[in-house]
Amino acid sequence: MAGACVHLYLQVQMLLGLPNFSFHRFKWFVPRDQLSYLSIAVNIANGHSGSTEPFTETGVSHYPRLYYVVMGLLSRTTGVDPVVMWWLMGLTVQFLLACFVGWALYTMTRLWWAAVLAPLPFLVGTFAGVLHHTYFASTPPPGARVMWGPFALLYALNGGAAGISLAACAILGLLMVGWNGFPPRATLLAATFAAVCAGIVGNMQTYSFIGLCYVLIYATGLYGLQSASSRHRRLLTATSVLLLAAVLLSGTFLAAHVGPLPVFVLGLLPALPGYLVVCRLTSWRLLWVSLLAGVLALPTMVDTMRGLAQGDPFLVYRQASTANTNGAFGIPFGDFVLHGGVAILLVLILVLVPHAKGRLIRSVALGAFLAWALLSSNDHWGPAQEPNRFWIDEFMLVLVVCFPLLAAVAVDTVRRGWHRPRKALAAVVSVALVLWVVAAGASAKDWLIFNGEAKAKGISWWPSPRSEAIAAVVSHMPPDGMVVSDRCTDLLSLKVITGARVASYNYGLAWPDNHIEITSVLRGREFRYLDPEVLHSAGVGYLLTDSNCKMSANSKGHLRLLTSKHYAAGDRQGTLRLWEIIE
Repeated sequence: MAGACVHLYLQVQMLLGLPNFSFHRFKWFVPRDQLSYLSIAVNIANGHSGSTEPFTETGVSHYPRLYYVVMGLLSRTTGVDPVVMWWLMGLTVQFLLACFVGWALYTMTRLWWAAVLAPLPFLVGTFAGVLHHTYFASTPPPGARVMWGPFALLYALNGGAAGISLAACAILGLLMVGWNGFPPRATLLAATFAAVCAGIVGNMQTYSFIGLCYVLIYATGLYGLQSASSRHRRLLTATSVLLLAAVLLSGTFLAAHVGPLPVFVLGLLPALPGYLVVCRLTSWRLLWVSLLAGVLALPTMVDTMRGLAQGDPFLVYRQASTANTNGAFGIPFGDFVLHGGVAILLVLILVLVPHAKGRLIRSVALGAFLAWALLSSNDHWGPAQEPNRFWIDEFMLVLVVCFPLLAAVAVDTVRRGWHRPRKALAAVVSVALVLWVVAAGASAKDWLIFNGEAKAKGISWWPSPRSEAIAAVVSHMPPDGMVVSDRCTDLLSLKVITGARVASYNYGLAWPDNHIEITSVLRGREFRYLDPEVLHSAGVGYLLTDSNCKMSANSKGHLRLLTSKHYAAGDRQGTLRLWEIIE
């Protein structure tokens, strides 16, 4: 519990000193994406649909949104502000994750104080602070994809952070029962928990779900290969290697004909021989638990496949957005090794140091590493879907899952050396641990820099007297009306503040019915030119202006004032006006 509380404190400590901090204010980190997700919860909280594009509330959204739907429903039921609910849910999941890490540390070391170390794997970085004085690493152009540590992945408290956290909890639960020898009842309980987590994550965040499946199935497959009889082990291992070669060689061709999602499934085939061995060892209970996970994850998968089959424009664009790039947007091998050095060293120590539970340790460490390597290089073997996102997710899973194993190996080596001196082994393990601690400590400079960056970015400017005035003015608009604002008011914030339909959208999340017309409106807004014909064709009937911004150059004769309200917020004051757009 103490380690989990420290982890929660580290999530918010950089903001606590801000003079206007409260849990009603939103973390301002990659705000365009986070406000887009929050808008889904806002729509649900206001009794609207979550299956449309969240800003205009038109079109169809195939985005995995279970987390935000639950957030909106809880907000609507309890009357709690969706922003506060964002904080509550995000921090609750983080607390659960840190508790699982602490529980695993205690279970594997049998040291009561070991759980206090739970926050440590989340502070590991990519050496960007040491090398470039930033908190994130970046691949060379034209890709220029970012890589950062778990601290930045979890900071936003969004559905992606919750998804990867539940994924880690699922793996840690199985790891703990494995450490205790797989007692039947506890194993079935942990496997069912993992299946439920996988099903939930599948409806929350696609990349986290794929990453979880890869780690679980590859770790299971490796365990199965090591558990097979010596007569069958070589044949099964050779079969796995041949299947891996077949996937790597044919994946790109298959992706061009069937799409990336089926190829992600085919990427699991090399683990099949070992997986079937474990199925047999468990009297096929593993198969039934796996089917449970698949059934629970079906809603979003079926929705996405149906959208692709129907030629949904956004899904077609999304699928093709990183395809056929010839690795330009992937993670180069050198960057993978350099910036993932702490995790790679961790895996090497676990694989090479002998231990009584070596079969389990090797299976988990190598399974997590294989999942990380395959998914972060998926642009080279077929799917070509955001390799850097997979790199970040799997980097965290390797660290969080393998850190308790490292602690257990270290403690057991010391204990064995105390009772049965093995000086050579103890010396090797000690040197390896010192190297890892030094590397992890050096990489944690990323976290220190991130603290300063997060504090500088701060929190949202709302709630404030100005946001209250915005809500009051826009409330005079009919429920089915759509509003656009001048450049003094951020459209994404306008959605969250008012809950009204807003002429904006996130190009990478979902598209409205008339996204071409909406794009024209947004382009005109940037140049203070609002064409009434374009506005009407986009379904936009209202304009919100602030007296601190100049009116659109061509607005005369096309606007009718509905209401206005004065505001004063610190040194800034002005008048907000809501106009009806007329032809």
